[in-house]
Amino acid sequence: MLAALIVLGALAIGGFVGASATTRDSTFGMSVALVGVAALAYVAMGALIAVGRLPVPAWSWARTPIGKRWRPQGFAVALLGAVAIGWDLLAAAGAGYRWGTIGLEALLLLSIVAVPLARRWPRREWMGPEAGLTRRSAAHLTSASADSADGALPPEDASDAEPPQR
Repeated sequence: MLAALIVLGALAIGGFVGASATTRDSTFGMSVALVGVAALAYVAMGALIAVGRLPVPAWSWARTPIGKRWRPQGFAVALLGAVAIGWDLLAAAGAGYRWGTIGLEALLLLSIVAVPLARRWPRREWMGPEAGLTRRSAAHLTSASADSADGALPPEDASDAEPPQR
């Protein structure tokens, strides 16, 4: 895994150098394409590492907890790829390619939309059937915390709760 990331990094660096040192459009286009392919591979591999489909890149064996949580190392790899895509699109837009400008706009809109979606959603206070409670246990919880005989929640909790099912 680490070797693949090193090879992709070398290809991206070669593309950077080629795009910076060239004076011809054909060589510039090939260099930008090389950086773009390496950057997209970095983003894809980072996403697969983050969800646990690929192993975490490391110089030596490391103990990692077993579980279904996100791996932050994958986000670092994907972020490196996103930065390379940003440079790639910026270089193409600077050279006058229209697709570079459109790609930069799409990348900006994607990042604006992705940030709020990546935040953690607040946990709901009321635990209902989706939390694994049966109707009987949910009724028991609501009737134990209620002041009235009909099983309604107290007034301070009434704004967050759903009405009891009958």
